[in-house]
Amino acid sequence: MQEGRSDDAATAFARATEIADAMHLPYDRARAEVETARLGRIGDADRTAALDRAAASFEALGALDQLRQVETLR
Repeated sequence: MQEGRSDDAATAFARATEIADAMHLPYDRARAEVETARLGRIGDADRTAALDRAAASFEALGALDQLRQVETLR
């Protein structure tokens, strides 16, 4: 990603998370959490929290392939 564009991406993914919440779309919210986490540094508390939320959602939905993807990002 280009320098300086990560802030734009973070804003877009935060908005996607809000929209998915409002529309009761847990899978889409979890995907937005994964993309938010990709912007952070490994070990960063915000990244870890986003991955935890995504993992919990994917597990609840039975989306095991996506859950495995989250685990590879930890």
